[in-house]
Amino acid sequence: MAGDEAVRELVRITFDQFAKAGVSAPSARQVLRALYLAGGDLPGANPLRARLAFYWHLDGPASDAVSGEMRLMAGSGLLSGAGPGPCSFAEGAVHRRVAPHDEHMQEAASRVIARVAEAANVTDTLAGAYEGAPFGFYGAYRLGFVERFEAFCDRVAAGSKPAHAPGEILESLRAAADALRADGGFPELEEELAGYSGVLHDLLGADVRKARFRGPLEAARSLCGRVWEAFAHAARVRAHDPACAPQLPEWRAELDASMAALRSEAAGFSGAVSALKLPRRRPAPAAGPGIWRRPGTEQECGPE
Repeated sequence: MAGDEAVRELVRITFDQFAKAGVSAPSARQVLRALYLAGGDLPGANPLRARLAFYWHLDGPASDAVSGEMRLMAGSGLLSGAGPGPCSFAEGAVHRRVAPHDEHMQEAASRVIARVAEAANVTDTLAGAYEGAPFGFYGAYRLGFVERFEAFCDRVAAGSKPAHAPGEILESLRAAADALRADGGFPELEEELAGYSGVLHDLLGADVRKARFRGPLEAARSLCGRVWEAFAHAARVRAHDPACAPQLPEWRAELDASMAALRSEAAGFSGAVSALKLPRRRPAPAAGPGIWRRPGTEQECGPE
């Protein structure tokens, strides 16, 4: 099996420790978070720190190195369910070492053991994944606005009374915009979010339960996801371990494509709402600088 034997061994240790803690099938997200925290605990002199290269993305800390090893293990039959749901090792395999334990591996293993002991008692939720996030927008937008707005759209589509009033939806979006402004360093996204917020204010000021608002409301929901995707691509460029630097050109290209798609979809949404001839209200945008510092290190990571 190709890949990084040392990273694979750390993945195995992580599963082994979860099993010992009574979690026989942790999610990939739980495994990634435990290894992210363990890697952050390692001193820079330990070469395994660089090999556990992490960045922040859609669901919190992510690592192509760790995810790649999990896919290889799944392909060889060692691991089942390497996707976002529960993952489990083949019976007995979790106890068999796949790489030697030198002093660097022993140090990393001790950090993994400590972090899994903490993680095993934490519910596997996005809120848990975003704990300690480098940007406040993670929680404010995804857990505050998106969850409320998607629930609102579901209830409207089902003909039921929404659990959240339009005013609550708009207030949660305002809080998310404030968080993005406080994060700093996302001026283009701030501009798009301000435009989205203004048009959504117009739309939610009307009785969206009427049939003529069905299309614009679905467009608003889709655009909500576009904003999140663009932010996640921008967060990845800003918040990454130094070892991820070679991936930056590709990540920046994906961010540019994501922003272009966001602008195009935003223009369509604005046009659809304008055609409804509703009263207009607009919140004001703002911007500022910012930089991410990886927990447990003095190195600044991004923008580069």
